[in-house]
Amino acid sequence: MVISWKDELFSKIRYIHGPEEIFEEFPEWQKEFYLSHVHQGAAFLIISASDPELTKDVKPERLAKARKASSTALEEYREKLMSNENAWCVISIPTEAWAKKVFAGLKEEEIPIFEKGNFAF
Repeated sequence: MVISWKDELFSKIRYIHGPEEIFEEFPEWQKEFYLSHVHQGAAFLIISASDPELTKDVKPERLAKARKASSTALEEYREKLMSNENAWCVISIPTEAWAKKVFAGLKEEEIPIFEKGNFAF
């Protein structure tokens, strides 16, 4: 089992303070990480728990450049997953920030969130 951890807050700091040129290239080692696992027949489980407002202060051009570089570099990886050559699954976990955005019309105490981010409806 291999775990690839991404930190949203670190990504935001990188987007805000990083030099412009880092968003135009995708690291070769990261590309090789994904491709080597794809070629070995790995299954991928992606767990996402994001804050929809976290990158609101980031220049959209930086986000677009990074997405383009990632998309280009990981094209083979995505093709393998989308054609089901490798098993994959995405799990999205609601966060408190997500709930506040989705349930924006409710008072904070009315938002269906319990201790430690457990949700119940």
